[in-house]
Amino acid sequence: GEACALPAAPAAEVALRLNSEALDATAAFVDGIAGAAEGSDYLASIGCTCFRFIDSQLQYTKEEANMLVRTMQLNTMQHRLAFFSAVRHCRRRKEVDWKQHSIARLFTAADEFHILHLRAMLSLARRLLQRRRIQPSDLFKLCDADRDGLISAAELCAGFRWLGLEASPEHVRELIELLVPL
Repeated sequence: GEACALPAAPAAEVALRLNSEALDATAAFVDGIAGAAEGSDYLASIGCTCFRFIDSQLQYTKEEANMLVRTMQLNTMQHRLAFFSAVRHCRRRKEVDWKQHSIARLFTAADEFHILHLRAMLSLARRLLQRRRIQPSDLFKLCDADRDGLISAAELCAGFRWLGLEASPEHVRELIELLVPL
């Protein structure tokens, strides 16, 4: 991600807060709070990432995207997208499709537990592959029923069933969205 710039007025006591928790603050504000130094790097990272979201930026590392999901999980995906779209529409930037960028995770994952569920499913698939001594590329070839070099969600779902992993077509689609590099 992009680095946050230093505050223009370092002596100012300014903070970005969510409810009663300061997400990001100037040094003067933090100095005024006893024990605020603990976790300040994490809070600064959250603050910078949230500011980048408000700035309508599209590219985030996996950690930053997960941080945004955690920070905004009390808001529905529809509300997140509506806010992002409204702010982005006001900017003088070329509007590119957000679905092609890492910001998409924020609008397709309800909360961090949803992502954890998908990662657990992926971890189980890896263990089942290891147990059968099969490489992921071999499973890919096995799943590619129409031999077009691509596997659809339905083909991957069938491959997971063959491995012994029951996954709904919706979960497989969500897993593909999580895995496909944007």
